[in-house]
Amino acid sequence: SWSPDGKELLFLRNRRGFNDMYLYNLADDEERRITARLRARDPSFSPDGDRIVFVRNEDGTSNLCMIDPDGKGLRYLTNNNDGTQIYAPRWSPDGEWILFSIFKGVDRDIAMMRADSPPRRKAWGIRDRTPVPDSLNVFPDSLAFPHPDTSGFTPLLASVNDERDPFWLPDGSGFVFAADLGGVSNIHRYNLESGTVDRLSNVLGGAFTPTVSADGKRLA
Repeated sequence: SWSPDGKELLFLRNRRGFNDMYLYNLADDEERRITARLRARDPSFSPDGDRIVFVRNEDGTSNLCMIDPDGKGLRYLTNNNDGTQIYAPRWSPDGEWILFSIFKGVDRDIAMMRADSPPRRKAWGIRDRTPVPDSLNVFPDSLAFPHPDTSGFTPLLASVNDERDPFWLPDGSGFVFAADLGGVSNIHRYNLESGTVDRLSNVLGGAFTPTVSADGKRLA
């Protein structure tokens, strides 16, 4: 993930089975490690560069976490302990929402939650290993996503199809994503205001992980 000023690159390195985050400064040709043994995945800079959201894997379950670029201030946004998998969190352009895909045992769906959601306890108690209630009580292939807290958790795409790899449009009006709505994965666009979906590609072999240029004119 690029830093907002384009001067640093946030990336992962795996050592002895643990993924951790590093920042590489392009001008200085230097890198610095910012986490230790966190099993981190899919890091993304906030638009102001003050925070990093990422996925942390523990005991076969993943959770959304935040950390400061100096490696301090680790906090959990979710407390799953049921095998839930979260992928590719992405900040909204205004920094208020986090968009991600989620897997609860059937297929991937897409949801978002507030970036200022109050920090949560770890998925398990540190001392007694007692389970903490699941904060993302999501039921696959259903729009009944109970989430009775202040996180603003909102399901956006939850069908029998596989929806993944969401990436915000620069103006925040929606996002692009990959989905196998016609049997083959193609790139689609979701409009937040209307909830409508438009297909942008029509390939035979599958299209995945779309990203949009800063000016909104190109899609890779």
